[in-house]
Amino acid sequence: MNCIYGYHGTTQSNAEQILKSNIFIESTKNNEWLGRGVYFFQYKYHAEWWISHHRFKDKDTQILKAKLEFKNSQLLDLDDPQKLEELESVVQHMVDIANSTSDHTNAKFTDQEKWCFACNAYRALHPEIGIIVYTFDKGKLYENSNFKGNQRQICVSHSPIITKIEIA
Repeated sequence: MNCIYGYHGTTQSNAEQILKSNIFIESTKNNEWLGRGVYFFQYKYHAEWWISHHRFKDKDTQILKAKLEFKNSQLLDLDDPQKLEELESVVQHMVDIANSTSDHTNAKFTDQEKWCFACNAYRALHPEIGIIVYTFDKGKLYENSNFKGNQRQICVSHSPIITKIEIA
């Protein structure tokens, strides 16, 4: 069994509800980078950065730390170039099928929507996958720095993987 810790930024009221129920509400939007699931960052700093730069600016916030336990067969690590290539191959095959139909549209999708579709499609073909991780290049993420930053994100779609939740 593998174990990593993830950090999740949310409002204070949501954090209280999560701690009380021991349940996160899964994100199901069509523009989540790693598909549907509960999102964590590998580092607390990134969870803090996220809540300070997004919709929680005027609300009391909390960072939660969760223990994530999973088997190798449940993990899709997209930092592994072979796994990323597999993901791209699956999606390209689906796009080719869609384009071969006579009634397809030439809809434009954002990069986020493409990633979301790809991860959801891969999980549909591989239902054992319950956790997807990837390190995104965030450019100049850090203020007053000349260095680029990376941000490792974790998306959990099988709730039993989340085994312990506490305030970070």
